[in-house]
Amino acid sequence: MTVAARKVLEDCRGAIGEIGNGVQGAAWRRRWVAAVVLLRTVGFVLSSVDSKISPEYKRAISEAWTHLKESKPYPEIFWGFIDAQRHNIVHEYEVGAGKGVTIFVGNPGSTEDHYLVTSGSYTGKDQREVLRYAICWWETYLDSIDRSAKDKL
Repeated sequence: MTVAARKVLEDCRGAIGEIGNGVQGAAWRRRWVAAVVLLRTVGFVLSSVDSKISPEYKRAISEAWTHLKESKPYPEIFWGFIDAQRHNIVHEYEVGAGKGVTIFVGNPGSTEDHYLVTSGSYTGKDQREVLRYAICWWETYLDSIDRSAKDKL
Protein backbone atom coordinates (compact mmCIF):
# COMPACT_ATOMS: atom_id res chain seq x y z
CA MET A 1 0.00 0.00 0.00
CA THR A 2 1.21 3.52 -0.84
CA VAL A 3 1.82 4.34 2.84
CA ALA A 4 4.21 7.31 2.69
CA ALA A 5 2.18 9.18 0.05
CA ARG A 6 -0.98 8.69 2.09
CA LYS A 7 0.77 10.09 5.17
CA VAL A 8 1.48 13.27 3.20
CA LEU A 9 -2.20 13.44 2.20
CA GLU A 10 -3.18 13.17 5.86
CA ASP A 11 -0.96 16.14 6.70
CA CYS A 12 -2.54 18.04 3.82
CA ARG A 13 -5.99 17.36 5.30
CA GLY A 14 -4.74 18.82 8.57
CA ALA A 15 -3.49 21.95 6.81
CA ILE A 16 -6.87 22.42 5.11
CA GLY A 17 -8.60 22.05 8.46
CA GLU A 18 -6.58 25.01 9.72
CA ILE A 19 -7.78 27.30 6.90
CA GLY A 20 -10.91 29.07 8.08
CA ASN A 21 -12.44 30.50 11.23
CA GLY A 22 -11.03 33.94 10.52
CA VAL A 23 -7.38 32.94 10.09
CA GLN A 24 -5.74 35.65 8.02
CA GLY A 25 -2.51 37.35 7.02
CA ALA A 26 0.75 35.44 7.42
CA ALA A 27 -0.95 32.62 9.38
CA TRP A 28 -3.38 32.01 6.52
CA ARG A 29 -0.60 32.23 3.91
CA ARG A 30 1.54 29.64 5.73
CA ARG A 31 -1.40 27.22 5.85
CA TRP A 32 -2.18 27.71 2.14
CA VAL A 33 1.47 27.26 1.16
CA ALA A 34 1.73 24.14 3.32
CA ALA A 35 -1.42 22.60 1.84
CA VAL A 36 -0.41 23.26 -1.78
CA VAL A 37 3.18 22.10 -1.37
CA LEU A 38 2.02 18.97 0.49
CA LEU A 39 -0.33 18.16 -2.39
CA ARG A 40 2.53 18.11 -4.87
CA THR A 41 4.80 16.34 -2.40
CA VAL A 42 2.50 13.31 -2.59
CA GLY A 43 3.84 12.54 -6.06
CA PHE A 44 7.46 13.07 -5.08
CA VAL A 45 7.13 10.79 -2.03
CA LEU A 46 5.29 8.23 -4.12
CA SER A 47 8.22 8.13 -6.54
CA SER A 48 11.09 8.25 -4.06
CA VAL A 49 9.69 6.31 -1.07
CA ASP A 50 6.68 4.17 -1.98
CA SER A 51 8.36 2.92 -5.15
CA LYS A 52 10.73 0.97 -2.86
CA ILE A 53 7.89 -1.18 -1.46
CA SER A 54 8.39 -3.79 -4.16
CA PRO A 55 9.29 -4.13 -7.84
CA GLU A 56 5.55 -4.33 -8.58
CA TYR A 57 4.95 -0.99 -6.86
CA LYS A 58 7.89 0.60 -8.64
CA ARG A 59 6.49 -0.53 -11.98
CA ALA A 60 2.90 0.54 -11.15
CA ILE A 61 4.06 3.98 -9.95
CA SER A 62 6.24 4.48 -13.03
CA GLU A 63 3.43 3.45 -15.39
CA ALA A 64 0.94 5.74 -13.63
CA TRP A 65 3.34 8.71 -13.87
CA THR A 66 4.04 8.03 -17.55
CA HIS A 67 0.29 7.97 -18.24
CA LEU A 68 -0.23 11.19 -16.25
CA LYS A 69 2.52 13.00 -18.19
CA GLU A 70 1.11 11.77 -21.52
CA SER A 71 -2.37 13.04 -20.63
CA LYS A 72 -1.21 16.61 -19.91
CA PRO A 73 -3.00 19.05 -19.58
CA TYR A 74 -5.52 16.62 -18.10
CA PRO A 75 -6.48 15.99 -15.41
CA GLU A 76 -6.79 19.70 -14.81
CA ILE A 77 -6.76 19.27 -11.03
CA PHE A 78 -3.20 17.97 -11.24
CA TRP A 79 -1.66 20.05 -14.03
CA GLY A 80 -3.78 23.21 -13.66
CA PHE A 81 -3.86 23.31 -9.88
CA ILE A 82 -1.56 20.97 -7.90
CA ASP A 83 1.48 21.27 -10.16
CA ALA A 84 0.90 24.87 -11.28
CA GLN A 85 0.16 26.33 -7.84
CA ARG A 86 3.12 24.52 -6.25
CA HIS A 87 5.39 25.79 -9.03
CA ASN A 88 4.20 29.35 -8.47
CA ILE A 89 4.84 29.10 -4.73
CA VAL A 90 8.21 27.35 -4.83
CA HIS A 91 9.74 29.26 -7.73
CA GLU A 92 8.17 32.71 -7.40
CA TYR A 93 6.43 32.75 -4.02
CA GLU A 94 3.29 33.75 -5.85
CA VAL A 95 0.35 32.80 -3.64
CA GLY A 96 -2.64 32.10 -5.92
CA ALA A 97 -5.35 32.46 -3.28
CA GLY A 98 -6.57 34.94 -0.73
CA LYS A 99 -8.70 35.55 2.30
CA GLY A 100 -11.48 38.10 2.29
CA VAL A 101 -14.35 39.15 4.45
CA THR A 102 -17.82 40.43 3.69
CA ILE A 103 -19.26 42.86 6.23
CA PHE A 104 -23.05 43.02 6.32
CA VAL A 105 -24.00 46.67 6.81
CA GLY A 106 -27.60 46.07 7.85
CA ASN A 107 -26.59 43.61 10.53
CA PRO A 108 -23.94 45.14 12.87
CA GLY A 109 -21.09 42.81 13.69
CA SER A 110 -22.16 40.28 11.06
CA THR A 111 -19.37 39.15 8.76
CA GLU A 112 -18.57 36.24 6.49
CA ASP A 113 -15.07 35.04 5.74
CA HIS A 114 -14.23 33.68 2.31
CA TYR A 115 -11.14 31.92 1.07
CA LEU A 116 -10.91 31.97 -2.71
CA VAL A 117 -8.42 30.81 -5.31
CA THR A 118 -7.26 33.94 -7.15
CA SER A 119 -5.27 32.55 -10.08
CA GLY A 120 -5.27 29.64 -12.48
CA SER A 121 -7.89 27.13 -13.49
CA TYR A 122 -9.89 27.33 -10.27
CA THR A 123 -10.09 31.12 -9.87
CA GLY A 124 -13.09 32.14 -7.78
CA LYS A 125 -13.56 28.71 -6.19
CA ASP A 126 -13.37 28.15 -2.43
CA GLN A 127 -9.77 27.12 -1.87
CA ARG A 128 -10.70 24.55 0.78
CA GLU A 129 -13.04 22.79 -1.65
CA VAL A 130 -10.41 22.76 -4.39
CA LEU A 131 -7.84 21.36 -1.96
CA ARG A 132 -10.31 18.64 -0.89
CA TYR A 133 -11.02 17.82 -4.52
CA ALA A 134 -7.27 17.50 -5.13
CA ILE A 135 -6.98 15.11 -2.18
CA CYS A 136 -9.83 13.00 -3.61
CA TRP A 137 -8.04 12.92 -6.96
CA TRP A 138 -4.83 11.76 -5.29
CA GLU A 139 -6.71 9.07 -3.36
CA THR A 140 -8.15 7.70 -6.59
CA TYR A 141 -4.70 7.82 -8.21
CA LEU A 142 -3.10 5.99 -5.27
CA ASP A 143 -5.90 3.40 -5.16
CA SER A 144 -5.28 2.70 -8.83
CA ILE A 145 -1.57 2.21 -8.19
CA ASP A 146 -2.31 -0.14 -5.29
CA ARG A 147 -4.62 -2.22 -7.48
CA SER A 148 -2.13 -2.29 -10.34
CA ALA A 149 0.74 -3.35 -8.09
CA LYS A 150 -1.36 -6.17 -6.58
CA ASP A 151 -2.38 -7.33 -10.06
CA LYS A 152 1.29 -7.60 -11.02
CA LEU A 153 2.08 -9.95 -8.11
